Amino acid sequence: MEITEYPSPNYNQRQTNQTPPDILVIHTMNMELSEALELLTSPAREISSHYVIATDGTIYRLVSEDCRAWHCGTGKSKWRGKDDLNSFSLGIELIRPVNSSGYPKEQIDALTELARSILSRFPIPARNIVGHSDIAPGRKTDPIFPFPWKDLALKGIGLWTDDFTPAAQNAESMLEAIGYDIKDLSAAITAFQMHFLPENVNGKADDLTLKRLSALTRILDN
Repeated sequence: MEITEYPSPNYNQRQTNQTPPDILVIHTMNMELSEALELLTSPAREISSHYVIATDGTIYRLVSEDCRAWHCGTGKSKWRGKDDLNSFSLGIELIRPVNSSGYPKEQIDALTELARSILSRFPIPARNIVGHSDIAPGRKTDPIFPFPWKDLALKGIGLWTDDFTPAAQNAESMLEAIGYDIKDLSAAITAFQMHFLPENVNGKADDLTLKRLSALTRILDN
């Protein structure tokens, strides 16, 4: 795997005595590669990520994995009770130019190789491989649809189920058990649907959603 170094000044140190990163966050940037790299390396903008993957599959490393890149939004994102997610995570940005229809095979292949490499170094559980929308419901909607969460999970990257199971709990408790911030319930449901039920994104705790939530929480319980 070839990686092109493209250093960003936008980083700092992880929390003192921080354990290795245990969350992997996947983002998309709806712009051209040159614009994205300029944005993520501009000191004035104070944002960055560890990696950027171009549409042709080229991987750029902006911030070392042992440092705290600024990709989650300080105090604005939350997952499984953690709110300084930049200190606990690694971030990958996928370039998706305006009006593009999806993610090229070369890009997803590069993401797969990079993610597998990261997982070989860090004990990141499948449930902690998430999208920006998962950690920031209502604020972020990336990775932009259609994103191949199922295909990645089949390759050992992330969590997935096609099952529907009768629900014994309410949406709030199941979403919270998975890791979502539920202060805005409709937004949390929408984020869940975007990831795990993309054919039914309506922000409602309907029967399909409750059954998919139940199936997923059962996986986590086993």
